[in-house]
Amino acid sequence: MIRLATTAMAVALAFSTPAAAQSSLDAAPQGFDWTGIYGGVSYSMGYEPAISYELIPNSDTTTMEASAVGFFGGYNHQFGQIVAGAEIHAVVYNAPTVRFSADRLGGIFEARIRGGYAFDRVLVTASVGYAEQTYIAILSRQARMQGVTYGIGVDYALPNNTFVGAEYVMRDMSGPFTLATVGDISVEDETFRIRFGFRF
Repeated sequence: MIRLATTAMAVALAFSTPAAAQSSLDAAPQGFDWTGIYGGVSYSMGYEPAISYELIPNSDTTTMEASAVGFFGGYNHQFGQIVAGAEIHAVVYNAPTVRFSADRLGGIFEARIRGGYAFDRVLVTASVGYAEQTYIAILSRQARMQGVTYGIGVDYALPNNTFVGAEYVMRDMSGPFTLATVGDISVEDETFRIRFGFRF
């Protein structure tokens, strides 16, 4: 009788151990997941566009510094430690140029794809995409400049579904201008920006 009870207990233990191990594995805490929709605000610093006017010699020296506020939103999906997603970013910008003080550079729009590697709550990314900006001259003449944007960045997840980040972004844009004496306008700029966002 004792031998039968001992055998039954051994069999029960043998069957219960894998189930218990699997239950413990399922209950184990998982790493941070970046999957989801997000949005937030950014602040760009050290904005230094180099503006070139096609028909004006040596015009690529017209550089300046400024800062601007922006708004962004996007979606990330995590595959293991690889994170991929898409993001749109609008920068509220309105600043006079150096060579022509009556001319202004308008806001910037970006649509980017982002890819990166997650180290739990730290996400390191690279991005590339489309960029657009308006050049506004005297008498309401405008140039719609289009081109490419690319950059690198890092985000850090905070409690309460918030995160902070920093990016180094470059843009290379150009477009035709209605003023014949100027020709096409090209803008190349480098931007360092910080960002704060919410994950939904």
